[in-house]
Amino acid sequence: MNLQYFKRRSQCDYCHTSLKWFDTIPLLSFIFLKGHSRCCSNPLKRSYIIGEILSFLIVPYLIFIDIHINYSLFILTCLMLITMSLTDIQTLTINSNLILVFFFVGIYISSLHLISFIFIFFLLHTFFLLNSKSIGYGDILLLSILSIFYTYEFILHLILLTCAIGLMFYIILFRFKIRKIPLIPFISISYILLINFSNNIM
Repeated sequence: MNLQYFKRRSQCDYCHTSLKWFDTIPLLSFIFLKGHSRCCSNPLKRSYIIGEILSFLIVPYLIFIDIHINYSLFILTCLMLITMSLTDIQTLTINSNLILVFFFVGIYISSLHLISFIFIFFLLHTFFLLNSKSIGYGDILLLSILSIFYTYEFILHLILLTCAIGLMFYIILFRFKIRKIPLIPFISISYILLINFSNNIM
């Protein structure tokens, strides 16, 4: 965990030049720069525009879909899951700094479920100690943090649904000799599904 992460300005992925503020405006900067870095003309990662589009879709989602949770918590969770999912797809890792941001912002805007957290924390860490090769510790941390803000019933359903969807994709990808898959995108899909269809476990 690097505290300098919170102090430094956004940089170009290629030449590491600090970006101007107007080069960090979501969507617009990508369009005006035609998908290329201003400083060195290298192509911008497509994950940026994908993440920005998905993030903007949260607003119309809240307008048209009735959800029964804290809107601020929902927005925060979605933004974190989108960012972490894209990173996980590309690198099969999770940025621990984002976990820290999620935790501190979450405890400020949401009520806490400490019993849920203790139960889920020990459950997940016991599983990880017994079978560490089947799941990354970043996934354990993310699910543990989620259990602070959501009930243990919701988290248990989230874990089960994530495993079901993930297993289905793993079986398909196994045929193409892909042995490792990112888990956070399946956590994200499961989260949205549960938010829509399981208000009684919120």
